[in-house]
Amino acid sequence: MEDKELEKRLKEENVIIPESLKPENMKTKLDEVKMKQAAGNMAPSEDVPVITKEESDKNGFSKDNTSNSNSSKKKFLYVFGMAASLLLVFGLGYFVRGNKLTNERKNPGEDTTVGKSNEDTTASDGKEEGIPHISNGYEKSYKALSRFQDYYNKYDRNIVYEDAVAESKNSASGAVSKGDTSKLAPSVTPSFTDTNERTEGVHEDDVIKTDGKYIYVYNSSREKVEIYSAKDGKTELQSKINLVSLDSYDSNIYVTGDRLITIGYREKESAYSSSRYSDNTETVVMIYNIKDRTEPELIESVTQDGAYNESRLVDGYLYVFSNYYVNTNEMDEENPETYIPAADGSLIPEDDIYVIDNCMSKSYTVVKSIDIEDATVVSKKAYLGGADLCYVSTDNIYLIDSYYNSSSFSITDKSGIVRVSYKDGRLRTEAKGTFAGYVKDHYSIDEADGYVRVCSTYYSNVEKNAVYVLNMNLEKVGVLKGIAKNETIKSVRFMGDTAYMVTFRRTDPLFAVDLSDPENPEIIGYIKLPGFSDYLQPYGDNLLLGVGFSADEKTGRTTCIKLSMFDISDPTEIKELATKELLDYTHSGVIDNTKNFMFDKETGLFGTTFYSDYYENEETTEYANYGIYSYDEKKGFELKLEADIGNNTSYGYDTALYYTSAATRGMMIGDYYYIVTADGAIQTFDKTFKQVQ
Repeated sequence: MEDKELEKRLKEENVIIPESLKPENMKTKLDEVKMKQAAGNMAPSEDVPVITKEESDKNGFSKDNTSNSNSSKKKFLYVFGMAASLLLVFGLGYFVRGNKLTNERKNPGEDTTVGKSNEDTTASDGKEEGIPHISNGYEKSYKALSRFQDYYNKYDRNIVYEDAVAESKNSASGAVSKGDTSKLAPSVTPSFTDTNERTEGVHEDDVIKTDGKYIYVYNSSREKVEIYSAKDGKTELQSKINLVSLDSYDSNIYVTGDRLITIGYREKESAYSSSRYSDNTETVVMIYNIKDRTEPELIESVTQDGAYNESRLVDGYLYVFSNYYVNTNEMDEENPETYIPAADGSLIPEDDIYVIDNCMSKSYTVVKSIDIEDATVVSKKAYLGGADLCYVSTDNIYLIDSYYNSSSFSITDKSGIVRVSYKDGRLRTEAKGTFAGYVKDHYSIDEADGYVRVCSTYYSNVEKNAVYVLNMNLEKVGVLKGIAKNETIKSVRFMGDTAYMVTFRRTDPLFAVDLSDPENPEIIGYIKLPGFSDYLQPYGDNLLLGVGFSADEKTGRTTCIKLSMFDISDPTEIKELATKELLDYTHSGVIDNTKNFMFDKETGLFGTTFYSDYYENEETTEYANYGIYSYDEKKGFELKLEADIGNNTSYGYDTALYYTSAATRGMMIGDYYYIVTADGAIQTFDKTFKQVQ
């Protein structure tokens, strides 16, 4: 099969390539899974109670699934084969920007002594005693990394990787003012919708933001942040921040009060030259004073080693997570800078380096907290073992790392989880635990009433699913295993003491799991339907909205986008009240990125991008729209607005518009709806959905 046709098939069949299979992570993961397997660190399953066949049949868990172990293995080896082929499609053209860092900012009086913090405010939080399965120190890190390298040296590596291609960057000026046009912004902030976030009060970054008076856009094609006034459906450019001149790329942004924050990356030196010792990428956080929106002022810039992963903003403190890879071939025990990550020019203090017991990895997760108002670093830590994803509650950070099975790259035997408490920027490592399987995303984890609830997919001869309940020490107190054999979790939404979980193979079981008794999670209701919901959104007190795919019941092949509304007033009797198949679309932005979703609680209107393409006669035709829908118990779903984002016909298999639509956002400000694309194009519509701009 041709590479371009393969990529198209993968998208059409909704085959999602794990983060580890992306070019930037593939090589490291290939190394790590060999080491984990060789070290015997991959148990087939966790030692937890297993649900009996009688219990499974009683609860209706996949009664008609008949696939055996061999067929399941073939399925995942086939998926891995397609994923590896897709890697080759992207890998040859993959590049990183590699301009040498010049004029690196140094803090006044910066202390570059190994292992010492350069400011009193970032001094070590102190060695935290008594945490099972976690140890501190440079020596522990060196030994763990050496163990990785020892196993690595025993195996031949037969995969050839292309050298990265450095991209030149044109110098440019910084902030560009458009004059004093602030009078165009409303004097009183109207109601507005902002980024769709997982946890109330725990804010997430995005490429487009609003504060109700202004719209802030990260223009990815020009590497600028653009600030627009927004009033009565009219927008006008106020100023631009040129990130190229500041050597920062691929940024996400926050806005809080009169502070604008950008988080991007830069290369510390050219990708063509050998790295200093390890990962030569660093995450860059820039804090601006935007009291005058026409003249943004950079007030501080801080860095930490590794590629940007995630961040959260809570009560005025920013928590930033990056992944830092060590070149274990170049380690020197006497020189910690060869294997310890740095932040703001100095190594992270020894007491703030953590090593997970028996870890077989050369990746750290670096965590830093910043007081945004004072623009000062409060705390920083690094965890050897890495994190595939982060979930942040209102009190704790959870770092989750999957142990991969090298034979399939799709089935995970178990995951590690670390709890880090936070308050006013202070970070404290509290506990470490494990659970069987892997989680799809941070919606699959929840903290409530002193317990952590996890929905995972694991492998025991075939794929199955589980719900774990852990205490604050991350010890297992309850589990329900064996759910939906031969299926995988597609979406999860926790609502109080109930978890709603969608699994899929050919049909869509939506399960309701009662978590009121932490020791005995129990399925109390479910409904099976064709297709599946890839995203679940609470819609009032007793309704649950699903956005996903319609699918052929016999083959499981997805056909188009589908909207579903479920009545969950009685979780033991879930009902589908309405469904709508969007036959013109094969994909939706919310499926790849939940921040693409807009929900106006006051009106019940919701929106996201919808996309489709087809490949014919060596040409690709794409089209994308932003759709806003309403729901009524009598009328069902109604399309209120279909805003054209663009269409494109090009030679070969080109999906540029797909990525443009994924970065498009819709928002409500006062009586108007604004559709904003990543290149700064803004369309506005009034409450009757008549176009204003």
